[in-house]
Amino acid sequence: MSGWPLLLVTLVMLTGLAGVFVPGVPAPATVWAAVLWWALEEASEPGWWFLAGASGLLLLNLELKRKIPALRAGEPGAHRPTPLGMRVEFCLCLVVVSGWAGVAAWT
Repeated sequence: MSGWPLLLVTLVMLTGLAGVFVPGVPAPATVWAAVLWWALEEASEPGWWFLAGASGLLLLNLELKRKIPALRAGEPGAHRPTPLGMRVEFCLCLVVVSGWAGVAAWT
């Protein structure tokens, strides 16, 4: 994969990474979708292994978000993420994006 498709995958990943700080944006799902898109286009063994690793890390992120309590907003049932939860999500997404950059450069 090279050229425009690689640039688009990179932009989707950076959008997901920036989406961690925007309420309502599914940042981990966006990053995972970009990794899936890249793995499907690349169709190589390192690509599939990286997709599996990214899936595991993002599932870990979902579990950690459940364990970290959310702050209550003004109305019942509305939650907003804590700074700790946002940091954890950002770090896990950053690990996935950085790892992808290494695997993409290597293959």
